[in-house]
Amino acid sequence: MSTKAQNRQIVLGQPDPRFNVRAESHFSTLGGWENYFFTVENKTSREYRMVIKVDMELACVGRKSFTIGVNGTVHLPPNGVFKPSQDYDHTVNSPDSKNFKDCRLPDNAGGFTLVKSVSYTISDVQDLTQIAENKASSEKAAAQKANAVSQTTATSNTVRTTQTNASAAGHPATTGTPTTATTSNSGSKTGTVNNNQPQQAPPTEAQRQVETARTLAEIERQRNEKQAEVQKMSDAITSTGTMFGDAIRADAAAKAAREERQERLDALDRQKGSLIYQQNIEKAQTGDETAISQIIYAQRLMGYGFEDFATQMVTKFNSSTARTALIGHYKSIMSGYKAESKAHLSKGIGFLVLTGLGTAGLMYLSNEAIENDGVNSSDSDTYTYAAAGVAIVGTIVSIAQFGKVGYKYKPGYLNAESKLRKLESAQTLSFAPVYNLRNNTVGVALRLNF
Repeated sequence: MSTKAQNRQIVLGQPDPRFNVRAESHFSTLGGWENYFFTVENKTSREYRMVIKVDMELACVGRKSFTIGVNGTVHLPPNGVFKPSQDYDHTVNSPDSKNFKDCRLPDNAGGFTLVKSVSYTISDVQDLTQIAENKASSEKAAAQKANAVSQTTATSNTVRTTQTNASAAGHPATTGTPTTATTSNSGSKTGTVNNNQPQQAPPTEAQRQVETARTLAEIERQRNEKQAEVQKMSDAITSTGTMFGDAIRADAAAKAAREERQERLDALDRQKGSLIYQQNIEKAQTGDETAISQIIYAQRLMGYGFEDFATQMVTKFNSSTARTALIGHYKSIMSGYKAESKAHLSKGIGFLVLTGLGTAGLMYLSNEAIENDGVNSSDSDTYTYAAAGVAIVGTIVSIAQFGKVGYKYKPGYLNAESKLRKLESAQTLSFAPVYNLRNNTVGVALRLNF
């Protein structure tokens, strides 16, 4: 029964004080498999991207290595948490019907596990906040330099205009040195006086990017302030409710505060996503891999589905970034159906077990009543009827749960599986541009599917 309460904690070391990595395992004696779940908490107010590789020494299986995260990376927003639901499945299945009986290990909670030891390494840690700050700083410096050049040019144009106007009016231009006016009898001169003031130059691309970066930073600052403010409110309400024994009302108030906080955070995320979208959509429509990645990120922030956009980029430009995002998306959908199916199976078995225990207990009480009061005991009849009712209701509920187990035949799963297969087998051999999110480099990949 794969319920959260039955997960077993795996003790891990914490070599980097900025992050807290937690691991859990769940062994199913019924199905003969063990799942591993990893959670990564960002203990700072900065944004990071990293690679976390896990090495496990398992009984029966031996050494098993894998990388946490979709597409091999873990993305952590400020004070954020990377949850197991964002990851691919890490599962070890029994190759036969023995369910690892010959070598599985007992754990401290009375169950079983395959885990002998777990180690992990954190590498390629990118401080995205620092990267954004450096970029904004360089763009600001470039904008200031461009602005200074623009102002110098405007000043020069103004001086030339003044000199021209003065000459046209029959007066010498003032250059800082007193001059003597002269009169020419060779003929009259006609000059054109320009009374138009110098126009302010439109903002450059660098200036627009600096302004966008400044707006995004302000949105993030407001988001962090709102999060801290509402969290403080929620904690205060909960504390007050506990103090006066009004736990139910305190819980409702805390829930309302959390919902309000989430709505504010979602609004800021939508605003941030909108800015990122506007800044990158033109480049993305030309097939730029970096811009495509940013548009997918922006659509996630805004709560929109990115599937149509990513599919368009794969079809039009054979985008590696869009293809990878779609593959991860469809695998996540399929994993969700698998997890849902496991949950229904667990519930069905649980209801059967409870039904059996309840029915057996009521029949025991019925027999006790017969022994005490005789065959015509009314209490015995009551217990018997109750046992029959429990058996019928429990069986119906269990059957209803078992009826939801077949995830492989559900339209959503079949649709995701079909699209995933098309993506993975669309081309046997191809050249495609590749954008590496880890070190911000673009290259060309030779892709061979087999």
